[in-house]
Amino acid sequence: MTKLKPSRPATVATTPKPPPPPRPTNERSLRPGAPRDGHDIAVELRRLAPLARLAIQGGPGRSPDLPTLKAVHAAIVDLEAAVARLGLNGLGDYVASLRRRVESAIWFASNSH
Repeated sequence: MTKLKPSRPATVATTPKPPPPPRPTNERSLRPGAPRDGHDIAVELRRLAPLARLAIQGGPGRSPDLPTLKAVHAAIVDLEAAVARLGLNGLGDYVASLRRRVESAIWFASNSH
C-alpha cells in the first residue's frame, strides 16, 4: 500500500518588498570613497603614513609643505572616524598619534614664517 504525503497549504504569491532606504548618518567619514571596513582602513593607512612622513619632513633642506600637511590631516581625521566606527581601538591610538604629529607639524609650519 502507498503512503500519501500530507499536502501543504497553498501559498499566495506576494510581491517582494522594496529594500529599505539607506539610513541617514551624521558621520562625515561615510562619504563616497571613505574607508568602510578593515581592509579599506589598512589600505588607507598604508597610503597615508608615508605621505604624512614626507609632508612632515619636507625634502632635503626644505620645510614641511603646509598644503600637503593640511590635506593629509583631513584624510587622517576621516580615517580616525572610520577606525572608531569599527571599534578598532588599538589602531585608533596609532591613527590619533599620527594625526597629532601632523597637527604639530602644521602648527610649526604655520608659525615659522
